[in-house]
Amino acid sequence: MNSFHDLDDPSKTVVYLPAREEIEDDEHNEQDAFSYPDYQPYASRDIPGGYELRLKVYQQAWTRCLERVQAIVRQLNTPVVESVVEHIQLAYSESRILPTLPYPELPVVALSSSGGKSAVISDVLETLENDIHPQTNGKGKGKAVNGRATTSTTRTEETSPKTIVTHVRPAECPNLMSTMKTIITGFVERRAEEEDEISDEEDLLPRDPRRKATTSLANYDINLLAAWYTALKETADRPTQLLVVFHEFEKFNAAMMQDVFYICSQQIPRLPLVFLLELASPASPSYMHSAFTRSTLALLRLHTVVAPSGPDVVKEIITKTLFDVNFTPDVMLGPATLEYLIDFTTRHTSSVDALLSILQLAYLKHFDEPLSIFAQGIQEGTAWYTDLLSRLSEPESFNFLDSLLTRIWQATQEEGSDTDKLGLPEINWRQPDPAELLKVVSIAHAASRKRAQRMKFGANVLRIVQTFMRSHGYKSSHSGTDESESEMFARIVRGRASKDAKYLGMAVKKLSAKQLKELLSSLYQFFASNSSLLLRHNEEDPRVRLMGHMNSVPNEAIQQDDEGGDPEFRVVHPAVPPIASSVGEWLTEYIESRLVRLDQGLLWDIWNTGLTPFPSELINPAPRPIIVNALLHPHNVVESYQALYEDEQGHATEQDPFSTELEEKASRPIWELPDTSILFRRYIEAGKKINVYDWYESFVLVLETQQRELRKRARSQSKSPRKGKGKAKAKDTVSDDDDGELTFENEEEEEKWRVEVQARFIRSLHELDFMGFLKHTNRKVDHVVKTIYDIPD
Repeated sequence: MNSFHDLDDPSKTVVYLPAREEIEDDEHNEQDAFSYPDYQPYASRDIPGGYELRLKVYQQAWTRCLERVQAIVRQLNTPVVESVVEHIQLAYSESRILPTLPYPELPVVALSSSGGKSAVISDVLETLENDIHPQTNGKGKGKAVNGRATTSTTRTEETSPKTIVTHVRPAECPNLMSTMKTIITGFVERRAEEEDEISDEEDLLPRDPRRKATTSLANYDINLLAAWYTALKETADRPTQLLVVFHEFEKFNAAMMQDVFYICSQQIPRLPLVFLLELASPASPSYMHSAFTRSTLALLRLHTVVAPSGPDVVKEIITKTLFDVNFTPDVMLGPATLEYLIDFTTRHTSSVDALLSILQLAYLKHFDEPLSIFAQGIQEGTAWYTDLLSRLSEPESFNFLDSLLTRIWQATQEEGSDTDKLGLPEINWRQPDPAELLKVVSIAHAASRKRAQRMKFGANVLRIVQTFMRSHGYKSSHSGTDESESEMFARIVRGRASKDAKYLGMAVKKLSAKQLKELLSSLYQFFASNSSLLLRHNEEDPRVRLMGHMNSVPNEAIQQDDEGGDPEFRVVHPAVPPIASSVGEWLTEYIESRLVRLDQGLLWDIWNTGLTPFPSELINPAPRPIIVNALLHPHNVVESYQALYEDEQGHATEQDPFSTELEEKASRPIWELPDTSILFRRYIEAGKKINVYDWYESFVLVLETQQRELRKRARSQSKSPRKGKGKAKAKDTVSDDDDGELTFENEEEEEKWRVEVQARFIRSLHELDFMGFLKHTNRKVDHVVKTIYDIPD
């Protein structure tokens, strides 16, 4: 289907205009086909069908990472979801309504999420849709079940009201009438679900009776909703509430919403309406208090709930996704990507959407490498193993096997390599068996995951000790600067945390008996909380050692610390310093032994992004500098596109006869540029304001020069005509005199030239205006204002 037809469709908010269309006739119908070059930078050493296989592996690896992040976010949102659901379900309970008010209030819940669009609303609606109701004591805590956070709720259908939800969005509400129509019809025109999908027919909502236009109320009249609710209440077995969700509430007109609040508040309590507002602004300063008057706020019973967002959420996601000992992603982030992620979320936006975009782009970039097809490991006997083995046995996979074999051979020849400890099978280097290579990859994958687990244990122990020392007023790092946990993780990945381990070991030796007991208890809880039996078995020695140190701390020393007094003059129990010294030395040794680098080992870059730079241009493409560069150097853009097209087609394309001659020139004269580029060059040379007539005159001079130069080239090419086969030369209607000015044979030709120049000027002017380079002013109609200055050439 042609995309240009979508320009006339008012329902289309975004229309994609392709760079090139190739129409191919199919056997059944005619379709538009867009042919783009395949992005395969390592196609020379890939296996047959490697792109499709890597795409499947990427999808599985990314889905696993995405589900982990979503589970973490859902668990962080659990207290907020409980609070919002409680406010909605208990909005009309007697405990929430003040009896002394002269008029009833409209319940409004404002959900503030300054980090961007939050998933809290979807979780709230899912809870309400499942008809789950919060406990009224408010002491419920969220729990994670199978990686999914759930609220502490109980079914009390007899006492809790049922909630019917409708959604209102800014695009649907340009004025008051359309807003009221959207709210009312969202409830009134609601249809019951199919009977075969619902087991209980009593829960079916009443279907709308057919109404005559002459006797029915208008669909924007609040009384229509009141009549509908009255009929619904007669058939319902328990109370029902009407929830209106306003998405992107800041985009609604404040004056219009003030009238909506007033109209709906007049129907309370006849209509049990509850408003849920989705706010992207921070809770302080409050948007509601700055946009609405005090008289409007007096009609509302406003509850503001703040969704978790900001650096704390990003830190929690990074910690529990990349450095949780109970979860290991298929691809670990290297220092380059991790540092970019931390820098972007710190300087620009700390939203979950931005974090997910960076993680997904890092995964996509990583799976360009053909060897990343082994990212999920290989288990012998599975269908995946059989498919890979058959593909590697094909002759087309020789280059892939050669690159894999070279990597393995180089790793075994390096000094200090630990490949001898892995128990690799003997490989025939001249005629390697693909099954042996797959076994080597499987062993390397197990070793890589083991190294990652060791690093995570060391990083978490270092984090626990740093957090404890910081909370008790000690310095948490040898540099003395307070860095975030994410920055600490970035240094750990780069292998630059050994000094911190030594410093913390020395600082632990100075702790009192009570502080030492608290630190040992925190460390023991961390080692004992591992869900994997294998991990608990591997880390049994630290658990036993910590328990022994905890039991060796005398209770008399702890009681002595509880008595208080000046720490400088307090008598230290003689048994505490040896224990603290032993704990400090053990911590230093343990952390240094565990903080191994992940960019080492056999085939490590299959499961780690390493130092590969993050493709930041995909996050921040900087469209304005790209457009400016294209306007200043249009031929470079055209030549780049030509080269791309030639690579796609596999052959050279026909070029303009003049372009090949001008490629040798370092810079092109202005008359060789397109019209828009000519006008933009004059735009750069002008001041803050541009006189349109002067701009036009300078444009005319360039076009006259262009016409003369083109005629000179035409004459030079026609100096050697072929004899006997030439035709009569057409008579020129435009010529140039000795002074270099264009002359015309008659006034008609001159008028045609002027009209052409004016049309070309207007077209280029409109293009610059459309791209945002011009700003019109009412003070001087014949002037335009520039929007950018100081453009480097």
